[in-house]
Amino acid sequence: MLKLITAQRWLKEVFPEGGVGIKTVEAWVRDGTIFGRIIGKKVFVDADRTALLLDQHTVLSPGQAEGCVTDSGDPVDLIVAAVLKG
Repeated sequence: MLKLITAQRWLKEVFPEGGVGIKTVEAWVRDGTIFGRIIGKKVFVDADRTALLLDQHTVLSPGQAEGCVTDSGDPVDLIVAAVLKG
């Protein structure tokens, strides 16, 4: 099941000491390095699937998170983007 959390929250949980910024996470989601979605201008991480990925691999590369969807044009994504926009 997809458990999306904001990139900011994911960063606080996974990198509590800092060192990784929101733009880096956005790039990782866009290129499929980690699982997540970009809905409108908001970046979300699939925390469960990414945790599994990080547990299994010490080095990640683009495309490793197959099936990653970014700003897909999916009607659900468009509705969520509109709601987040206000």
